[in-house]
Amino acid sequence: RGFALDTAFPGVVALARTQGNWKYTPLLRSSPQSYTAAAGVGAPPTYSASAGDLRGPLDFGFALTRLSANPLHAEQRVVVIGDGDFISNTFLGNGGNAALGTRIFDWLLGDDTLVHLPPRAAPDRHLDIGQRGLNALTLTLAALPLLLLALASVLWRRRRRH
Repeated sequence: RGFALDTAFPGVVALARTQGNWKYTPLLRSSPQSYTAAAGVGAPPTYSASAGDLRGPLDFGFALTRLSANPLHAEQRVVVIGDGDFISNTFLGNGGNAALGTRIFDWLLGDDTLVHLPPRAAPDRHLDIGQRGLNALTLTLAALPLLLLALASVLWRRRRRH
């Protein structure tokens, strides 16, 4: 609800509903241009209806709820997503993956009615330094301390003579 960030799900699989007493709510859905690839990982991505491929949009995330047998808890909540590594360290920084993961955990914990203040992401942590910048960094980190050491040595010798 109200989530507008792009997310990345590498290696996602489509999910199908099963019978049971759970109420299914589609949480994540692929684009209409997507399709399943029955050929598997590593095969060229081509659509083949005869191989069992399905055209999108496909559901790959569900929020499940049901009434709890325990009178202290009103409902049980489960989230099933067809991709296990969208919130792994490798992909957490992609698009809105961190924000989506936080919202999912908030909902599972029953914190979905609280005011949601998303954590601030660190600004760009990638540093591009050209050759000129590397030269300046080398000068600052190596040559400058050596220059200070040489000056200190000269001062020490002068004071020792007098």
